[in-house]
Amino acid sequence: MPSPIDHADGNMYSLSSSTDCSLLIGKRICTSGCSSREEAEIATIIQSLGGKHSSTFSRDVYCLILRRVGSKKHEIALTLKIPVVTRDWLYNCTKERVLLDLIKYQPPLFCGLKISCTQLELAQRQVVQAQIVMHGGEYCPSLVLGQSTHLVALRPDGDKYINAKSWRNVHIVTPEWIDKCLESNRMSSISLVIILIVY
Repeated sequence: MPSPIDHADGNMYSLSSSTDCSLLIGKRICTSGCSSREEAEIATIIQSLGGKHSSTFSRDVYCLILRRVGSKKHEIALTLKIPVVTRDWLYNCTKERVLLDLIKYQPPLFCGLKISCTQLELAQRQVVQAQIVMHGGEYCPSLVLGQSTHLVALRPDGDKYINAKSWRNVHIVTPEWIDKCLESNRMSSISLVIILIVY
């Protein structure tokens, strides 16, 4: 009988006992940005397929499964040219009982990011919003404590700016940061375009 796994996103996933348990044998897979529940779920699937799960990153990692782009592990993986994929790669490998092409499961540019804007004129905000959504991010009209990841702003002032600065875990960037990410097709260094802000 299939063994059901309750996804952290609320969906049910069946881990079939007939799935090839050697699919990931000899492969060490790392995760980034996942909740403890998600990480436990992923580790269970990896181990059931003969692989090894690790929360620490090293050069011998087969691939990095991430929930959100921009982490230190993500940057290192890109530098070392280690494949980076979304969780769908693992779920679909198990579902289809075959080792799928990693390249097809690369995360979109703004995967997992929740981005808000302030001080932008309507036309510019609409362009930025479309770019964010088109490349896998979520545009959020309001900042949300503990959820928002970036604030796109023009000047170091205003309520959103003050809140983002006080929360300390929100990156405050200019619209040029979006442009640089799109030009290079990867997360641009925050330090290049961060608005005047001192923590």
